[in-house]
Amino acid sequence: MAAQRSPSIRVAEPVTVGQPAPARARLSPLPASVGLRNPYRYSIVNDRTVLVDPRTGRIVEIIE
Repeated sequence: MAAQRSPSIRVAEPVTVGQPAPARARLSPLPASVGLRNPYRYSIVNDRTVLVDPRTGRIVEIIE
């Protein structure tokens, strides 16, 4: 995802799995090169890639 990396947004609150994604996070579809076929979107928050379920708006995974 580094080649298509979006700018990171900064938030003061902790970024954790199960929490809602920040309201100003721009959710992008996963690039085809990732090889995952799922409905998740991703965003960069505090320099960390987070996967978000667009149906619920909740973070489902943090990619280190």
